[in-house]
Amino acid sequence: MPLDKITKGPSQVQTRTWEVFIVNLQIYERKNLEITYVPIGDLRPSEYNPRKWSRDQLEQVKQSIKKFRVVNPLIANSAQGRQNILIGGHLRWHACKELGIKEVPVVYLHIADIASERELNIRLNKNHGEFDLGLLARFDKSLLSNVGFTSEEMDEVFRSMKILKSLICKKSCGSYISRKSR
Repeated sequence: MPLDKITKGPSQVQTRTWEVFIVNLQIYERKNLEITYVPIGDLRPSEYNPRKWSRDQLEQVKQSIKKFRVVNPLIANSAQGRQNILIGGHLRWHACKELGIKEVPVVYLHIADIASERELNIRLNKNHGEFDLGLLARFDKSLLSNVGFTSEEMDEVFRSMKILKSLICKKSCGSYISRKSR
């Protein structure tokens, strides 16, 4: 159905949403994201960023930046009236400022609508996923400690591994015992 012949009703909202999605997708197909190095003093943290961090978390990020540099660019707005407002990367920005870093990698997005800018900020802060504790338990404890895992977090990681090993042992030992008793 052509977009100009849409009748009013619930499907109109879905079609409009789809149309916006298609337009946004075409924009990204035509233009690749670019990383630009920007003087850190040109960037301003957003006034609404709800993410908070402890001094220890800030120190962990600073250690990472010292060792590996800034490998995850900050995200800033390029829209009129919102230029250089950070959307994502506030903790990295603070860490870089404390380290005296003069230029940081930035990906600029043009988001004219403040509500969309705020939504992206929340999504960037919220969408982190979870660790697979079984895979995490395969790492060396000293590495986990060095990258900032607390002793309580490591206890949880390795407790889950002990439980998993116990279940595997019970399953394999049980089949061994049942074969032997035949």
